[in-house]
Amino acid sequence: MPVHERYTDRAGRERWRATGEPFIGLDGKPLRIGEGVVTAEERARILAGLRSRTSESLATGRRGKPRAQSLLSGLLKCGRCGGNMTKGGRSYRCYRRVNLGKAVCLGMSVLVEDADRVLTSAFMSRVTSLKDEHEVFQALAHRWPAYENPEADARRKELSIAMDDAEARLNALDDAYFVKGHFKGAKGQHRYDQLRTAIAGQLESVTAELEEISQATDLTVLRDGDRLHEAWASADLEQSRILLRIALHSVTLLPPPNTGPRSWFELFTRFCFHWVGEKPQPLEVDRARLDGIFYFVPDTARLAA
Repeated sequence: MPVHERYTDRAGRERWRATGEPFIGLDGKPLRIGEGVVTAEERARILAGLRSRTSESLATGRRGKPRAQSLLSGLLKCGRCGGNMTKGGRSYRCYRRVNLGKAVCLGMSVLVEDADRVLTSAFMSRVTSLKDEHEVFQALAHRWPAYENPEADARRKELSIAMDDAEARLNALDDAYFVKGHFKGAKGQHRYDQLRTAIAGQLESVTAELEEISQATDLTVLRDGDRLHEAWASADLEQSRILLRIALHSVTLLPPPNTGPRSWFELFTRFCFHWVGEKPQPLEVDRARLDGIFYFVPDTARLAA
């Protein structure tokens, strides 16, 4: 059952119209009348998908936005000119070199698979090393429920709204009773007690369910490189980009010292990260970046020596 809101039409008449939000009952759950087309959980998944593919404008409402084609779109910078590197075929290439020519930048490229693997390893190592009070860890912990279980996250938001509403009604009821002197006489007192008991019961129910959802959210995965990598690998591109952008401002890839085949470790030393909450790393090759780094190959996760 949708929430209805009152509005005034052009003729000055008061009318009611349905909104896109479900009506929350006294138990803090959406009120159901008959059998719906979709369940509350399916609705949560649909809305989450729509939000990931659209942006909101004050003038035109929600509108479609271009879908990212790669993990590092908008994040990876060319170490020669500082411009963006974009995906072209199987590689990330310097955008300026491709579109403006070598007079602007000599250009460089890296295989998408290799660059994404480096960023995955760096992200895993970065997240698992953060302290609980770090702003990035707090942001990831706040975002993780929506990433891991969008249905539970949607339910948590519904319960939070229901709690705010119940607290507001309880405050208004107490104000009417204690300040304005309503509910006079024995009948008034009985009515006040009934209303307060009902609202307090709703608050208790909502609070208990919120606590249950919070306890069910497993944030220990953010401390375990293997489990975090498994969750990361099973996520879609948009979800991974959202999490990555919480922790990373940008990353610059320095040009290779010579031509020929290069190892994963050599490639990693040429990535210079600008993590959220820290200064950009110096634009220089640094093998110290390999210390404590998880690196992942198919079906294997090992810690770099």
